[in-house]
Amino acid sequence: MRRQSRLTIIYEFIPRIDWLHLYRHLLRECSYLPDPLARLHLRENVQDRFRHYAAEKKFWVIENAIRHHSLWKRGHETLMTLSYANKGQSKHLEKVLRTAYGRRGRRREQMLSRLLEPEVPADTAAVAELIRKPAPYDDGWEPPAIFMNLFKSQLNNGAIAQVGHRQMKPVEPIMPKKCLRGDGIPRNRRRNIRKEWYLSMRATLLPPLPDADLKLLERLIAGKARWKLPQRRVPAGDMVKPEFLLSSRYQEHYDKLLNHTYLRRGPEKDFTFREYADGRPHIITRRFMRRLWQRISCLAPRMEVDATTKKPTFIWDTIKPVPELYAQIKPKHTKIFHGVDKNGKKLDKKKGTMKTKPTNKTRENTNKSSR
Repeated sequence: MRRQSRLTIIYEFIPRIDWLHLYRHLLRECSYLPDPLARLHLRENVQDRFRHYAAEKKFWVIENAIRHHSLWKRGHETLMTLSYANKGQSKHLEKVLRTAYGRRGRRREQMLSRLLEPEVPADTAAVAELIRKPAPYDDGWEPPAIFMNLFKSQLNNGAIAQVGHRQMKPVEPIMPKKCLRGDGIPRNRRRNIRKEWYLSMRATLLPPLPDADLKLLERLIAGKARWKLPQRRVPAGDMVKPEFLLSSRYQEHYDKLLNHTYLRRGPEKDFTFREYADGRPHIITRRFMRRLWQRISCLAPRMEVDATTKKPTFIWDTIKPVPELYAQIKPKHTKIFHGVDKNGKKLDKKKGTMKTKPTNKTRENTNKSSR
């Protein structure tokens, strides 16, 4: 039987000038972001990634054309996300804000590793106790206490589901009792189940923000921080075409051959909603940004450590302010509560005790005493 010929794709290396154009476009879009923290962190992220790949010295990595094209594609996807965010598309802008405030991406992992960093043993006894503990993911191993406290607090918060963050529900790993052969689960399999469960929980965990970033976010939401939308620079004019390309006879043929939009989408159509299929652009105002900042604030827990128990507690924000079910009364208006205890029952004026209704037993006792 004749073997079918496979289609082989030949990847060519992308010129350096094209990478430089992509790098400049990314930095330019980062400077247009409407959030001050996003402008700083996204710019640093772009610079670090380009410098990391530029300093690569392994020849099997440098000479890999397929890897070059995957990085090129990833860079263009990031550029499109930034451009859509600057146009006011809420979905892409919220994605950029989550990356900047450490709700996803590399910065979230850095905050989480800093939060879960183990304590250094103070003395020899602490070192001996640390050695006696089981190995990670082995039988008897448990995640750090602060990890479980944050996970349970996040699981009980209903506002996270409204924002659209993925939650991990099982608090403990689901361990099967028997394998297919009917025997018990081997040790390596149990370790892999615990490791997979722990990493899946860690992928959905939201660490607390640093104090400086949290204060800036709260000031932006309250309107106390100064905010101004960056102005876009005027783009340079199109390059001048040669004279033979400007003739009306050649213009139509030139547009059809070299216009990539015509080759991808076909002939020009009337107005369609194709551009708004993934979300429509908005005019970026402070009111529009305040709603997105409030959604980011719902994903940032506030950690407080109890002075007596030394245990951390986490407080979460809500999407909308919760209405207060009580009213604050001035001291001069508290006279209406005189003669009433804390439970709202009337006090006896003579004895200063609570006045109760007489029951049947009290009536019988009073009748016997009168006889």
